[in-house]
Amino acid sequence: MVGVTPGSGAQKAGLFAGDLFVKINEISIEELLGERAIERLVRGLENLRDGDVIKFGYQRSGQLFSKSNAPRRQKNCSTKNTG
Repeated sequence: MVGVTPGSGAQKAGLFAGDLFVKINEISIEELLGERAIERLVRGLENLRDGDVIKFGYQRSGQLFSKSNAPRRQKNCSTKNTG
C-alpha cells in the first residue's frame, strides 16, 4: 500500500503504508496478475454487498499476516467506468 487515509476502512483494519498484499479471498496476488486481472478483481469487488467478508493476506517487514474485514460501500463510491 502506498498510503492509508485516516479514518478509512484500511486504517480501521490495521493496515499501514508499505504493507504488501499477497492474497485476496484465498487467491494469491500472483494469480491476479495475469491477463484481465484488474477486470476480475473489480468484478469481484462490485459483487460485494455490505457485510460480505473479504479475507486478505499481507506482508509487513518480512512477516506474513492475515485479516478479515467486512467493508461497507461509501455512498458516493463506484467502481463502474462511466467513460
